[in-house]
This record gives sequence, structure tokens and C-alpha cells, in this order.
Amino acid sequence: MPPAQPDQDLLQRIARLEAELGAQRRAGDLMRAELQILETATQSLPGIFYLFDATGKFLRWNRNFETVSGYAGDELAEMNPLDFFCGPDRERVASRIAEVFASGRSSVEAEFVTKDGRRIDHYFTGVLATINGEAFLVGMGIDTSELKRTEETLRNFQLAVESAADAIGFSTREGRHYYQNRAFDELFGHIGEDPPARLYADEQTGREVFRTLQAGGQWIGETRMIGRDGRTLDIFLRAYAIKDPQGKVAGLVGVHTDITASKRAEEEKHELELRLQQAQRLEAVGTLAGGIAHDFNNILAAILGNAEMAAAELGPGHPASHLVGQVLQASARARDLVHQILTFSRQADHEQRPVDLAGVVAEGLRLLRATIPTTIEIRQTLAADVGAVLVDPTRIHQVVLNLCTNAAHAMRGTGGVLGVDLRSTDLASREPDLDLPPGRYARLTVSDTGLGIAAESIDRIFEPYYTTKDKGVGTGLGLSVAHGIIKDHGGAITVTSEVGRGTTFTVHLPQVAPRPAPASAPEAEAAPPCGTERILLVDDEPAIVELVERMLGKLGYAVTTCDGSAAALALLRSRPEDFDLLITDQTMPGMTGLALATAVLRERPGMPIILCSGYSETVDEASVRAAGIGAYLAKPYTRGELATVLRSVLDAR
Repeated sequence: MPPAQPDQDLLQRIARLEAELGAQRRAGDLMRAELQILETATQSLPGIFYLFDATGKFLRWNRNFETVSGYAGDELAEMNPLDFFCGPDRERVASRIAEVFASGRSSVEAEFVTKDGRRIDHYFTGVLATINGEAFLVGMGIDTSELKRTEETLRNFQLAVESAADAIGFSTREGRHYYQNRAFDELFGHIGEDPPARLYADEQTGREVFRTLQAGGQWIGETRMIGRDGRTLDIFLRAYAIKDPQGKVAGLVGVHTDITASKRAEEEKHELELRLQQAQRLEAVGTLAGGIAHDFNNILAAILGNAEMAAAELGPGHPASHLVGQVLQASARARDLVHQILTFSRQADHEQRPVDLAGVVAEGLRLLRATIPTTIEIRQTLAADVGAVLVDPTRIHQVVLNLCTNAAHAMRGTGGVLGVDLRSTDLASREPDLDLPPGRYARLTVSDTGLGIAAESIDRIFEPYYTTKDKGVGTGLGLSVAHGIIKDHGGAITVTSEVGRGTTFTVHLPQVAPRPAPASAPEAEAAPPCGTERILLVDDEPAIVELVERMLGKLGYAVTTCDGSAAALALLRSRPEDFDLLITDQTMPGMTGLALATAVLRERPGMPIILCSGYSETVDEASVRAAGIGAYLAKPYTRGELATVLRSVLDAR
């Protein structure tokens, strides 16, 4: 019997089944591959990965979850997600889990508590997944500890930058400004994305700084920059290039310290030091002048006294009397010159009094003539009708010398004409340039034909220490001092100048009434008063002792001499009734004349005493009177002056 033929339908069904089984196998393989890929992906995630159901049972997690938490897999399978949180974080996490199951997505920041109790900042995010109708939460946690530390560091850095006293600004490598602190705003204003180079007062310096930083270098030093109000500021700049990890320049930063005030303070300190040095020099000059004056006045006293005695011996008809007269005139001029030097070097304030200004100016010019080159001609016009001014003669004398000395300096190399003009003027109304009320003024003009003053310097000419002279020629104090003195006296000083044509200073001083009486014609010298009293003369200069002894003898007095205070005091104690008057020099070795007079007055109150001195910083007429001494007589003195003072003191008994 032949074999049965296969049923075609059955074969077709078998083929379909085989095909379906193959497709299922391929689908299973694909699903397994996808699951493997998903498993690999979750295991390689940088954070922790987890899946749990609505009851909180963990179903899946990655190895990082075990590593970070410190729990093994079998332990995690028995734990609830809320077991990893405590305190307020636990409540917030529970709320976010419920939110995921309700709305499908949520996130939260919380501290993840490990098995060993460590707390690690994490950011958790979760989404809802539904499989076969069952809800699951798929979540991931990222460790944010380092990020939070970085954020804290950045916050602290920003706080430090914002609270810094220095102005700090950041810009890109191309120079676009993108950040500045409050101090920068206050110092320079907000500059937006403008390049910081525009802040530099010197564009070349700004370009140099920018090129240095772009090349990866740094720039540290002083520079000048423009502040928000347009002022030029002194800045100590520390500028650096900001580099990325590869060493490339990524940006620029500048730290700006405003040293304007400290620089000004340093300059002021320097100016004060110069002023102190100037004052010390003037004090030294005064001290030196005083020492010279004392010795020179003693010499002058001998010359003047002996010439006067010689003139009296020769008589007016003698051929040599004219020559002796010339000696007397020269001695008088020398005495006046010493007096001027001492007056000028004395720094103490003096009271203002009505003064004939023409006399002060003439005296100053006489002193000046010997100090300036002969190539400079002095042309003076001093009007005779100038009224009195209420001034301190010494300080006005200083103004005259300062103005004339400045004029002479302007013509030092070329010579020229120094003009001095003094006259009265009436101001009918207040003149803006002078800022003086209407009235009658003495106007002093000092002009020169020198180099002149440039227009840019004319407004600063009265500033302290500002000078257009070469280094070492002047300190820049003269004109500022003159300006201050004139202002103190209620006057005004102005200046006009043209380069190459010279300079003119004009001083206005208010006149006062009454005017000084005009000097009367000199009368013939009367015969000096004489006497017969007994005088003790004390001086350590033999020439002075010999001269004064002869003078007193000619006047009729009986004279006993001593060359020192100690011998004089001993003589007065041993013979107290033998002397009617004591004449003593001030400056002597061992005991001064003032000390001698004080000792004598203690033992013999009311004794007539005359104290003489060529120069002394410790005594003057007022202090002598206060000590009970009869009179103060400055050397050198004439026979007539000595005779008059003698009689005045003796007759006052």
C-alpha cells in the first residue's frame, strides 16, 4: 500500500508556528539585549539609580546605590526609600514621592544618610513608570556636595570682592568688561562692556597694560586714571591674565587702589618738611645775624664813639673835620644796616602801627642794592604825599624784599630795569580784581623788564612752593608769603605779565589818618647834658671801656671801670655808697648784665642802672623795665644818646 501524503494544511500550520517561534525568539533576544543595554546604562550612571513600587519596596538599583549608601543588595531589598533621610528632609522627600505617583514627576534636594551616618547632599529626580497597569517610581540621585562647596566658594569670593576696598574689574581676553565690584562703581562708574583701557589718563599706558595681559603677563605699578567725576586719580594697579587649565588666556582682572589721597598727603608732608627746613634756615640766619650783630655793634660803637670824640677835639674849622664827619656818616649807615638785618631776621610778630610806607620801601631798597648785580638798574619813584598805613613794618619790609628779589631774579642773566613806584590812589568803587572797599590806598608797584610769566602759570603764581625758577634758585615761598602778609593787612596784591616783556606786581594797602608828620629840618645838635655823679662802668670789651670812660669823663662824671660782672658785684658790695649809677653790658662771660643788675637791685633797691647790648634775644627794653632797671641802651650809641639817657635815669631818682 503506498505511503500516505502529508496534509498540506498541517504543514502550513507547522511552518507558521516555526516562523512565530523564530520571531518570538528574535524578539526575546532583542528584549534581552535591550535589557542588557539598560542595565549597563543604569550601572554606568554617575549617580545612584533606583526603582521602587508604590509600597516603597526597592525592585532595582545600580551598583553606585550600594557604594554610596554602604548597604548590600539584600539589605536594600528590605529597606524603604524614606530610611535614607531624617528630620525635615524625610518629610519633604515623602511629599515629593507622593507627588510623583500623583502627577508623574518631581524633584527634591536633601541630605542622603549613609549606613555609617554620613550626610551627603544630593539632588533627586523621579518619574512615574506604569508596567502592566502597575505604577513604579524610577529615580536618580546626583551628589551635589562638590557643587555646593563650589557655589559656597563662589559666594564667598563674590562677597570678598564686593566688600573689598579696592576697585576690582573683570573683562574678557578681548577687553570687554563684564563684572565690577561696588568699589569700582564708586571710583570709576559703571562702564558696561566698554574696554577698561578707556579709563587710563595716558592712552599709551592703557595699551601697554592690555598688550602685557593678552600675552599672559601681569602689570603692577602706579598709573593715572580717570575717575567717575572726571578727576585724574593716582592708582596703584595690579593687573593679571586669567588662564584656563590649558594655560591659555581666558580673561583679564584688574585690582585698583586709589592712592590719590596718600600721594597728596605725601606731597603735603614733603611741602611741610621743606617749610620746616626753610624756617630752620631762617632761624639759623637770625641766630647767625644776632651773633654777628653783637660783635659788629661793639666794633661800630668804638668807631662811632671815637670818631665823635675826634670831631669834638678837632672842632668845625679843622681840615680833618670833614673826613671825620664822613666816618660818622658811614658808621651811622652801618648801624642802620645792622638794624635792618636784625629786624628782617626776627620772626616774632610785631604790632601794627601807622607807618610812613615810603621810609620802609626806601630802607628795603638800600638793603637790596648791595645784593643784586650792577647790571640791574633800580628806578624808584616814592611820592612824598603818601599817607600812613597801619602795618607791621618788619613784615612789609619782607614783602618789599621778596617782590624786588623776584624781579631781580627775572633779569639775572640779561640785566634790566627794576622799577619801584609808590603813590596814593583813590578807589571810588569796589574793584572786582582787587576785592577792596572804596577808599584811599597806598599803591606800591614793583616791575621788571625780565622774561615774564607764561599765561598757564600766572594763576598759580601765589601758590606755596609753586615756582617758575630753575631748581635751586628759589623755594616758591616768597610770593605766597607776600600774598599772605598783604591780605593780613587788609590789602590786595595783583600781577600782570607778558612773556618777554616783564612782570608787574601791584600792592594796595589802606591808608589811615592821621598821616605821619613830615620830618622837620634837622636842628643843630645841642650840647649834651653833663653831671658829676659817680659811675661804675662794666664791659668785657677793653676798647668799649676805654671809649665810654673817656666820654663820661668829658661829660664831668667820675668813672670806675670793671671788665667783668663778678668783679663789679664784689666792688659794689665792698663799697656800696661809692657809686650813684651802674652801666653794664649784657653779654659777658660768667654772669650776664641782667643777672648782675638783678643781684645789685636785691642788695640795693632803687639803684639807677643802664643795661647796654649790641644784640640779645633774651632782653629788650620791655624786659629791662620789668626787671626794675632804669634804661636799656642799644649799641652802638652816640655820646649825646648816652648823656641823655644818663641824666634821665639819674634825675628819675
